[in-house]
Amino acid sequence: IQAKMDEQDIDVLIATRLSTVGYVFGAFVPWRGIAVIPREGEPQLYVLGLDGERVKDDSFFKNVTGVAPLPGMAMWDQILSYLRVRGLEKGRIGVELGHSPIRIETFLLASEYEILRDAFPQASFENATHLLNEIFIIKDEAEIESFRRAAEICDLGLGVVLKELRVGMTETEVAGIAEYAMRKAGSELNWTFTGGQEIGSGHRAAYYWGGCTPPTRKRIERGDNVVLDVHAMYNLYLGDLARNAIMGEPTPEQQELSDV
Repeated sequence: IQAKMDEQDIDVLIATRLSTVGYVFGAFVPWRGIAVIPREGEPQLYVLGLDGERVKDDSFFKNVTGVAPLPGMAMWDQILSYLRVRGLEKGRIGVELGHSPIRIETFLLASEYEILRDAFPQASFENATHLLNEIFIIKDEAEIESFRRAAEICDLGLGVVLKELRVGMTETEVAGIAEYAMRKAGSELNWTFTGGQEIGSGHRAAYYWGGCTPPTRKRIERGDNVVLDVHAMYNLYLGDLARNAIMGEPTPEQQELSDV
């Protein structure tokens, strides 16, 4: 990242996306966290105070500061202080700008940009999103192995579900079977963008475009189509595997759709 910053003459990069913070620090940061990456030296992470010590313990780097909505502890007060101490009031500051049509990406907020602009009117701002994406798309061996392990865990979890799936179970029960099997295998989180383990049966398996089906207390009935979509996380890398099941002998229509 710092090599790319040097190429583009960026003095400091303020990273706000959850994926960037996790990539840089190697720790799970579920709350609003901001990584400040200088052109030289180690990055600094600002994270909700209640998670500060845990993140520091898990992270590649130990420069972790806990923040809180209290005098002297507010996140942006501390970030602005960091930048002032390093004489970056007139610097070239990289930020993550953009939007996603799929999920909340935690780009820099408009209100946060205004804080920076008002504090440093002589600074210039550069959108570093594409710079970072170019880096993230290239995976090293450790990352590839984490992806493989996350995928293997999903294979295992879905295999257990297919063995234990029965008429009369609730969707939440089925999700629990998958979750338990995958946690035993080392999954750290049933990532929640789509509602954790997605289990949908009957009419809930037939939404237009598929939809996201977080499990409900609906009981699975004979003849139901059942969507089984399981998710795992290993070293912050995600696995995702989906299959369909039919409870009992398929009807001609179900068979035709299955064959397609």
